[in-house]
Amino acid sequence: MITALRHRPLVRNTLLNLSGQVAPLIVSVLTIPKVFRGLGEERFGLLALILIVAGYFSIFDLGLGRATTRLVAETIGKGDYRRLPSIAWTASITQCVFGVLAGLILALLTPVLIERFLNISPLRLEEARSGFYVVALSVPFVLLANSLRALLEAAQRFDLVNANAVPFSILNALTPLVGVYLGWTLPIIVAALVVLRIMNTAAYAWLCLGLFPSLRGNPRFEPNVLLPLAAFGGWVTISSVVGPIFLYIDRFFIGALVSVSAVSYYTVPSDVITRLWILPVSLSVTLFPAFSGMGSTRLENVAPTFARAQKTVFMLVGPTVLVLLLLADRVLRIWLGDTFAARSVTVFQTFAFGAIVGCLAPVSGMLIQSFGRPDIVAKVYVFLHLPLTVALGWYLIGTLGIEGAALTTALRTILDSVILFWVAAGLLTPTGDRNTDWLPRAGGAAIALVSLLGVALATAGKIAINPVSVLAAGGLLSMWAWYRVLNGLTRHTHAAAQTTNAPQAREA
Repeated sequence: MITALRHRPLVRNTLLNLSGQVAPLIVSVLTIPKVFRGLGEERFGLLALILIVAGYFSIFDLGLGRATTRLVAETIGKGDYRRLPSIAWTASITQCVFGVLAGLILALLTPVLIERFLNISPLRLEEARSGFYVVALSVPFVLLANSLRALLEAAQRFDLVNANAVPFSILNALTPLVGVYLGWTLPIIVAALVVLRIMNTAAYAWLCLGLFPSLRGNPRFEPNVLLPLAAFGGWVTISSVVGPIFLYIDRFFIGALVSVSAVSYYTVPSDVITRLWILPVSLSVTLFPAFSGMGSTRLENVAPTFARAQKTVFMLVGPTVLVLLLLADRVLRIWLGDTFAARSVTVFQTFAFGAIVGCLAPVSGMLIQSFGRPDIVAKVYVFLHLPLTVALGWYLIGTLGIEGAALTTALRTILDSVILFWVAAGLLTPTGDRNTDWLPRAGGAAIALVSLLGVALATAGKIAINPVSVLAAGGLLSMWAWYRVLNGLTRHTHAAAQTTNAPQAREA
């Protein structure tokens, strides 16, 4: 039963989620250079775009995965286990239906995408078309796996989640390399990845049936169960629809305004820096069912845990980003060669600037959603990030190429982090004490402004990236953020919680 935030289970679950992402990352780092050289820059870029499109069509999840985790976690917390079968089957059946619909839509849109939007050489058109048709088959299984995994996460069985996810993630990373050595065409490589996805979904189903024996009965769909799932999932759906647009549309802009080949020189540094999100994402995934089971009624437990999580993220990710920022050119030259490094080093450094602050966003966003406010995240995505990415991204990519795309992403990442942290600090302060959270909010804004200035100046070539300036600025910024922003959040929420609980203690 989820009744409290216990330190050891949270640490254990976070480490499990972290290891589940680190292992495939290591394999990817080792295989990407050989896959890039074996496929060539255009086919490598096509494979990246095919997988991105398949991932984007997971928007047809309609937020049901996240909603299922929250509803099942609340149900477990209340001990009402009789509702579990109806929730699980309703979510799974709905996911299957929308998955089939999404796959059909992707197949219908493939000719338009291939022939009219992407700048693909004539020799690769048929291969690209076949690859998109094949990957459309995987969409129903991707969505069904989301619901099945949500059940395991709601029960905080991250050991089972990662026992299934890690092997298949490693196989996903190895499959393109195997295809290169065996001389597979691009559609065959994609088909192998689809088979792995089907096997992964089947394994999740087997684990769920073992953990929840009550699911072994006849499947049943209950519309009254779908309503609370849809109520929460509606806003998550908006985030799911808009989020992948501003996360990946820059690559399609590059393919349209520059070339498909240039996507490769942008995708690799982007993916490397994005992998640094494994720690905050692992923490947020771990905390979501625990926070959902408790809600906003136990701020004295939730607030310190949130602050400790953000401190840990900042302490571990910040120095790592600074090291990568300094060694970007050397790392890329050793890893992918001089030609690749010359075209990607500025992109890599720009991403790194944005990641220093952007790493705080996942935990903040997850807390906001666990408190039943997914609408806040959705509104930030729709009214800020999407217009910024589309308008500014199109202009900067047309003007600066892949460097302009990196600058747009870094600016959006920093704004996302500070806004979500600002909102989370407000939710963690009880009503009547909102005046106490001005310091962490102002601190977050100051961090964003400093980082935004650094990103803009570095990309424009106005400041030089050297060890002394980066370490000095990064060290001072980190120490200020640690002591003034995150510690300030802990002090204010703790004091506010004590004030709120004092009358209750006297009544008792």
